[in-house]
Amino acid sequence: MAFKLLGWLTGNGAEVDSNNQLLVSTNPDPTKAGADVAFYEKDHGVYTATRVALSPEVSEDAKLRVGLDTMLDFELFNYTNQRTNKHWYKITTLAMALTSNGLVTNSAGVTTQNTGCSLNTHRHFPLYTACPLYLETYMAFTNFLPGANTVINYGLFLPGAANFYNPGDGVGFRWTSAGLFGFQNYNGTENLVGPFTFNPVIGTVYKYTITLNQQYLEWWINDVLYASALASVGNPQPMAMGSAPFTINHYITNNGAAGNACQPKFTGYAVNLGDTNSNKPWQHQMAMMGFNGHLWPEGNASGTAVTTVQPAYNADAATTVPSTSAATANGLGGITDWAMVASEATAERILFSWQNPAAAVNVTGRNLVICGIRICSAVRTILVAATAGNPAFAVEMAYGASGVNPNIAEATTFANPTTKIYRKVFLGHQAWTTTAPVIGSLANDIDVKFTVPFVVHPGEWWALLIREFNSGAGGLVQTTCYVDSYWE
Repeated sequence: MAFKLLGWLTGNGAEVDSNNQLLVSTNPDPTKAGADVAFYEKDHGVYTATRVALSPEVSEDAKLRVGLDTMLDFELFNYTNQRTNKHWYKITTLAMALTSNGLVTNSAGVTTQNTGCSLNTHRHFPLYTACPLYLETYMAFTNFLPGANTVINYGLFLPGAANFYNPGDGVGFRWTSAGLFGFQNYNGTENLVGPFTFNPVIGTVYKYTITLNQQYLEWWINDVLYASALASVGNPQPMAMGSAPFTINHYITNNGAAGNACQPKFTGYAVNLGDTNSNKPWQHQMAMMGFNGHLWPEGNASGTAVTTVQPAYNADAATTVPSTSAATANGLGGITDWAMVASEATAERILFSWQNPAAAVNVTGRNLVICGIRICSAVRTILVAATAGNPAFAVEMAYGASGVNPNIAEATTFANPTTKIYRKVFLGHQAWTTTAPVIGSLANDIDVKFTVPFVVHPGEWWALLIREFNSGAGGLVQTTCYVDSYWE
């Protein structure tokens, strides 16, 4: 028996769509409108078979709760040398290499049992209450999917103490010959989810994402949810430590040789903290990601960009400050000994000099942002004033030149290549309070914070220049220079 739904006053009938759902429209009159609840789709349920839709929260004052992500780490493996400022490596026969714009594990194609390699970040990434951590890892298999006795893990976990290549605490993705799994390891007790219905194309880079907070974690591939899980029963969070480094490890078990010489290539990773307005200053975020200005950025020699090499003590010829060539102290500040020479009075001389590495295919071009500078000087051997008065010199910071020489002319036409001279910032003077200061006497410090920073672009030079307006007839000065800066 069929029924019609008719309006009492108008006699109009209601309609349904092809899915037998009643067609309705809310009343535009605010005094007659009903209450609608908004839901937003998080995942369509392609692989989990369950659509995920969530309703946002509002405060007691009827304001929508929002959160912003904070960048914790980012790395693009497009360079060719180890970045020991940021990562540490462990290898047992099964080597890794930075090549072909990626980190290739098992780069030599080893199949020997009980071998492995691992990369960890020095930095650990903590969980904060309900705020999620997002880890994105980009990886492609270059030749084969893992064969027998091969295990590849990547995620946020600490390697085990007894077996370095097994996770000891944390979460991640795991490849074996049985396919791809998600794992949750709480102080050595492990739960696996999977295998996932996923068959990657050889040579194609996929984005593998893990989302976790203190109660919940998810595994995503190319922004599609593959699995989710609660923290293990009886545990307050997915990992016992509450924080973990980003880790990649690839090992062949002691059960026998690998079924093939599988060679995954990791092209990069990113870690973000979500749903909290941390308001962390940008330069703090850069420094925490390994981009402190006194460290070389990726693609360059590891270690510091400052000089700690001092010329031989009391060797005036070796410590005379040049006026047109790279300084003896070739670095972004540091420490140097130099001779005050009467013949150099008033001349502009280069105390420190340094070039921002030029960009290349395997060297990401980074801008050095300078926020401040501190300069300190002390007497190494007794200074003798050349004229009446006390030894003193002016200090300049120079930046942005296409060459180290401060005396070149700037290009005025479309020359090839374009010549760019230093832009100079006069920082003040350093002087002593006596005409012949003794060993250990300190000049006044120069410590300047720039409210508007200065930028050295890739390939450009930076230098610290001095002008001796009351030079000594002899003697050595030791000067230290710290440049407050970061890369971006």
